[in-house]
Amino acid sequence: MANISEVRHTKVKEAQSNRNRLELKRLQEQHEDKYSATSKKLEKEQKQLKKDYEVQFDQEQVKLELQLAKMRKTHKQVLGEERVRLDQELENLKKSVTSQKIEVMSAHEEEILRMNEDHEEQLNTMRRKFQDAQKKYQV
Repeated sequence: MANISEVRHTKVKEAQSNRNRLELKRLQEQHEDKYSATSKKLEKEQKQLKKDYEVQFDQEQVKLELQLAKMRKTHKQVLGEERVRLDQELENLKKSVTSQKIEVMSAHEEEILRMNEDHEEQLNTMRRKFQDAQKKYQV
């Protein structure tokens, strides 16, 4: 009887071990299915996020390029206006300098003429004084 009870006990143990293995296998398959589903879902979400990011990145890049083009256009326009204003200012300065140069030259010429007249007058005065002094001594 002890032999039968050992065999029974062994069969019960084997049955329990088979049930445990089958339960473990079922749980592993269930877990594997859950893991696969979750993994696929997360990969899909990751792909969608990556796609959304790329779309948003491209939109921002286009937006920034448009802003840059607008700024360059505005800068070019302002630069052109400033060049025109600078050319006008330069032309006005040239005219002003030319006018001042003419004034200075005219003033110098007048001063030279006045100095020549004064010099001539002084020479004439000295000549008269010399002649008057010469007449005094000749008499």
